Amino acid sequence: MSIFRQQHLLPGPPADDGDVIDLRHHGRALLRFRYGILGIGLLFGIVAALLMFRSDDVYRSSATLMIESRQPTLPTIEDVYGLETQTREYYSTQFELLKGRNLAERVIRELGLMGKPEFALPADERSDLGEKLPAFLAEGGAEGGAEASSAQPPAAGEAAAAELDEQIRMGWALDEFSRRLTIAPVRNTDLVTIHFESVNPQLAALVANTLADEFIESYLEQRLDSTRRASNWMSQRLAGLKATLDESEAKLQDFLEKEGLVNIEGVAALNIQELDELTTQHNEARRTRAEAETIWNRTRQLQSRDPIALLRVPAILNHPAIDRITNTIDTLEQQGAELSQRYGRKHPRMLALASQRTEAGRALDTQLQQVLATIETDYRTAVENERVTRQRLEAAKTDFQDVNGKGYALQELQREVDTNRQLYDLFFTRVREMNETDSFQAANAIVVDPAVAALEPSKPRRSLVVFLATLGGLVFGAALALARDMLDNTVHTPADIESKLDSTTLGIVPFAAANRSQQKQGKLAYLGYLDDTQSSFSESFRTLRTGLMLSSISRPYKLIGVTSSVPNEGKTTVSVNLASVMGQMKRTLLIDADMRRPALARSLGLRPGAPGLSDYLEGNVELQQCIYPFQQGGIDVMPAGHASPNPLEFIGSNRFRELLGLLSERYDQVIIDTPPTQAVSDALMIGTLVDAMVYVVKADSTPVNVVRSGLARLRHANCNVIGIALNQVHPERETGYYSGGYYDTYGYTGKPDDSLPAPG
Repeated sequence: MSIFRQQHLLPGPPADDGDVIDLRHHGRALLRFRYGILGIGLLFGIVAALLMFRSDDVYRSSATLMIESRQPTLPTIEDVYGLETQTREYYSTQFELLKGRNLAERVIRELGLMGKPEFALPADERSDLGEKLPAFLAEGGAEGGAEASSAQPPAAGEAAAAELDEQIRMGWALDEFSRRLTIAPVRNTDLVTIHFESVNPQLAALVANTLADEFIESYLEQRLDSTRRASNWMSQRLAGLKATLDESEAKLQDFLEKEGLVNIEGVAALNIQELDELTTQHNEARRTRAEAETIWNRTRQLQSRDPIALLRVPAILNHPAIDRITNTIDTLEQQGAELSQRYGRKHPRMLALASQRTEAGRALDTQLQQVLATIETDYRTAVENERVTRQRLEAAKTDFQDVNGKGYALQELQREVDTNRQLYDLFFTRVREMNETDSFQAANAIVVDPAVAALEPSKPRRSLVVFLATLGGLVFGAALALARDMLDNTVHTPADIESKLDSTTLGIVPFAAANRSQQKQGKLAYLGYLDDTQSSFSESFRTLRTGLMLSSISRPYKLIGVTSSVPNEGKTTVSVNLASVMGQMKRTLLIDADMRRPALARSLGLRPGAPGLSDYLEGNVELQQCIYPFQQGGIDVMPAGHASPNPLEFIGSNRFRELLGLLSERYDQVIIDTPPTQAVSDALMIGTLVDAMVYVVKADSTPVNVVRSGLARLRHANCNVIGIALNQVHPERETGYYSGGYYDTYGYTGKPDDSLPAPG
């Protein structure tokens, strides 16, 4: 960043926020085109006002209906079967019926609206219809064949034409009627508002009320017709229901007599009780058989392998006889053990005990065989008992299923009789009710708020329309301004120089109206600094001079070239005024190096054909003869001299280099006005010989890509481009950027931070 920008003499570039929208830039664009935007908005407002004041007043009248969702006496099939009709779809249906074609046609015919000017077919449409109608009828007759056409009487053709005309007129009236009608349900209520618009307030109220009345009347007619048709159908259906009921009762009686049934419920209950008892007995038999089988299988296995182990079987061990014998054996063995201590084995008492022990063992074997036979007998008995109980249970189940089947058949017949009797009674009751209430029908809607003639028109709301049109024009103008700004590829502010050209702003030269007038008089350069040294134009060049000084504090630039991208950007004006402001502080020389289109001599009032740079480089004159004092500016001037066909050879010569070296010794500051960079290469050559180059850009004129190309050429040639002088700036167009007038234009705000620091 240059020292010049660091000192806040000029606004710096906006921060680079990537894709963030720069609202300040768009705001400045809107301010720049503010007069055009205001003009477009005013134009839109004027057009809207003219249209509004030529339009007729339209009055709106409103009638409010309360729609009943339930109709207790509604004699429909849905009511007969008890179905609910109060649904959201019901209300939507009623709203659509209010907007329907049938109801609108009833109102049009009732009020004769086709004869009203608002609903009548326009004259131009009627004339077109009159021209097309004969051809249409002729075409329709041709489709029926030549014989049918010739046989058709004239009266039939006239009737067809009248009918077609009636249809067209009715269609036009329906379109107008629908356009003026608005049905607005009131949220969360049973109310609906009918709005109708007309240029006649009385007609608007009349139509709204008539539409409400016709809606109710149409509903009553439909309900009455539906009631009559339902009554006829139900009367016919009642006879069929009576025959069906008689037939079902006869079937029930025949079934009872055939099966001999009196109380099927009692029989079924006994069967259920018996089935429960047999099921319990069978389960008990199965359990007994399982236990007996287990004991029997166990004893058989032990008998074949270890007979002694049979005594450990609980069923044998717990048998009373076995228990008694085992106790006797135990007693004998105990006595034998006691006597063996006193007597020998052959003692009579010992022999008697042994004999008793043997007899007890035989008795145990005998009794054991009997117990085993008893166990087998119990097992066989349990198996037989299980078989018998299972057979009885299966027989009971069969009987129960037979009873159930008869019960189901009886219930079905009874259910058919009950259903037919209920349906017959219901139809009979409804037929009696409809016969009693045939002449009375309840309306589905009530007019709770009739329409009245409006005192004030509802539209057009002229002030609002004009306001919205003006606002729309302003928005449209703003959009055009932003689009133009987006498509604008020129430089407007120093921020554009920083962001679009990546360069430094040395100064801003405001546009002067006198500049254009002098150009028209043939003076190509504007000497604004000499005309008024206290003007903003003059101050801009003092700021430019400060920028040049601050950019070269350590090594002041002596040779400074001034160039631009294309002609007519004001580089000569910048050169002359910059040299003049430099001349107040230093001995300054201004050189016109544009030898193809010299402008400096004519701008400063030098005599035509005065010797200059080209003459000196050709060696025709001495250096002193080419330099002229310009007393008004306090500087010396070297014009371009006579026009040269190939000045690039002069600029690239050693003589030109020597000349610059000589002049840099004689003068403190040398300002060289060079040709544009895009036209010729003279500026590139001069830029390599001078200390610095000042690039002049005309605001709101030169495309950015052209300026970039010129800067790139200079930098590619290693020229020291120290910054850009933005010329012919219109501060009033950039109000958002140059707000504050004179001081803000040059970056001075009056704060201590804006003062320049001492060099060093």
